[in-house]
Amino acid sequence: MSGGTRERAGWTGGHPSSGSGEVAREGRGESASAAGEEAGPKLVCRICQVLVLPPFQGSGHGARLVRAVNKHAREAGAYEITVEDPSPKFRALRDLVDVRECLERGFLLPGPGTDLPDAAWEEARSALRITREQLSRCAEILRFRSLHKQVVSSNAETAELLVKPFRLTIKRRLNKKHKEELDTLQGDARKARLELLYQSLMDEYTALLKRLPTADPPSD
Repeated sequence: MSGGTRERAGWTGGHPSSGSGEVAREGRGESASAAGEEAGPKLVCRICQVLVLPPFQGSGHGARLVRAVNKHAREAGAYEITVEDPSPKFRALRDLVDVRECLERGFLLPGPGTDLPDAAWEEARSALRITREQLSRCAEILRFRSLHKQVVSSNAETAELLVKPFRLTIKRRLNKKHKEELDTLQGDARKARLELLYQSLMDEYTALLKRLPTADPPSD
């Protein structure tokens, strides 16, 4: 990947004075991929900041603003939409917008198995233009949502059988992501830290579930 041009643009929210956002547009030169994508410059839109003024917070303006930016970026031909150093609150907002769109469009919905086919990933990436890391996070949240529905109607033994494979998969990912930190710990201290990271993530996902539709999208 070679360097490219970068420019910034401002946005306003749904209400004339509710808030604003800033987006950087980057032109990157890239070579053709093994999947056969055409070589040439690719437009990457990076959301730098989103601000909703206090009187208008909690009314959905932030989500509408992010969706508007995403829509404009796709229509402008962006290859990828990403975020610059997101705060925890903005990460939650981004998750909400992306997962809602996955549900609305039927992307990355969990099936009987644990792994989604490559075609499902490419369909979602091509339509949403978000990074593979964010797609993986959306798929994880959707899997958690599906499990939550099953667990609430199950006894403790069945619930543990349902959740255990998911928990182990998440912990393996967290162990890899936080390897440098975890390698400084040993034994019970390492296990305790990994458990804390897992529970913190589950708290994020649980809070997000409260803002997602409870009904599944209609099947074709």
